[in-house]
Amino acid sequence: FQVFRQGSLLLGAVLLANSGLGRAMIGSFELYLYLGTTLSFFWVNGLMQGFLRFGSKLESALEKQQFYQGAYLFLLLAASILAVSLHYFGEGTIAELLSIGIRLPLLDLYAIYLLLHLPAFLAEHYLLLEKRSFLLRQYAGYQFGGYLMALAIPVFSGGGIAQVFQGLIVWSMGKHLFLLRLFFWKKTLSLDLEQQRSWLIVSLPLVAYALIGGVHDSFDSWLVNRAFGGDPEIFALYRYGARELPVVMVLSAALSTAMIPVLTQKGKEGHAMLKARATQLMHLLFPLSVFLLLSSDYWFPLLFSETFRDSIPIFNTLVLVLLSRLLFPQAVMIALGQQKTMLKVAVVELLLNMSLSMILVRYWGLQGIIASTLIAYLFEKITYMVLLYKGHGIAPKTYHNWKVWTIYSAITLLVYAYRSL
Repeated sequence: FQVFRQGSLLLGAVLLANSGLGRAMIGSFELYLYLGTTLSFFWVNGLMQGFLRFGSKLESALEKQQFYQGAYLFLLLAASILAVSLHYFGEGTIAELLSIGIRLPLLDLYAIYLLLHLPAFLAEHYLLLEKRSFLLRQYAGYQFGGYLMALAIPVFSGGGIAQVFQGLIVWSMGKHLFLLRLFFWKKTLSLDLEQQRSWLIVSLPLVAYALIGGVHDSFDSWLVNRAFGGDPEIFALYRYGARELPVVMVLSAALSTAMIPVLTQKGKEGHAMLKARATQLMHLLFPLSVFLLLSSDYWFPLLFSETFRDSIPIFNTLVLVLLSRLLFPQAVMIALGQQKTMLKVAVVELLLNMSLSMILVRYWGLQGIIASTLIAYLFEKITYMVLLYKGHGIAPKTYHNWKVWTIYSAITLLVYAYRSL
């Protein structure tokens, strides 16, 4: 499902880049998406993780029904508050907060989209909890095809961003109706407020962790607007260049998540399994990234059109995030129950990223912002490794293949240096 979701976002960007809308209009669309992500990602992500953890402990059908229906009403309420707030504060105030140089005249239309879209995140998590894999695959198909159609039909019929949002509203309404059918079709409304309180208590630390992680992208996007006068064309160049390869992000996150229960149950044996599987992933992703670095001048304009050729140096720099993605000490930390320590490290990493970004953007422009993120990510992973060794006696070599990683990293950095000449 995540591959389909990320794939639809990437192909959607390709469709817009080749639609003839122009960088300024595409940049304004990206600004709306940035706004929605900034205001909702952290609490939606944290609540959904808490939804999985709390919902997996429920046994009776009545408890589950009460929990699902209550969760929907809570998310609908939260999304409604967000939508009303966007309408109340208005385009001028929002534009000032985001440091952008244009107004956002479609804010009310976008608020309707968020109102329908945000509660629908419950659908895939419900299907996961209930182990309804066939229906989840079907829903993934709708997620993928519906999103692309919502973008393609308006823009290739001569419409603009307003028509795109209308298409997204129709697509989100379909997801919302599917969710209502899952939770309320032929079922009486039954709520347990104590359940919802317990769910929120479980979710709050996860919301805080997601907030820290989400601030990275939001701050970087804000800094782009701040440093370049809120120019939507510059913002579009940054957003199109700063697109991490979906396959890297999805596979690395999937391996980290999948190894947590193994590491928890098997200890040292689990460390060896993590090392072996991470090495396999290196053999796949490093050569792919090097190939994309060498050939980005050819495939990037074909994919995103000549309009975004200037985004290539930004993309090439972001490829280096692979060096930190393929370090997995966080999985070992979680297996040991070190979430509080991770939260403290994440705060320091965030402050480091923000400080470096404000310094390097002056000397290296948009690439300086990306470089700051890469340095901060590496700092986080290396700090975890040091803490594991000093606090638990777990040497990095037990769960990480330094030889393979070092060789591949050196090759990748050399190719990047060659491409930057």
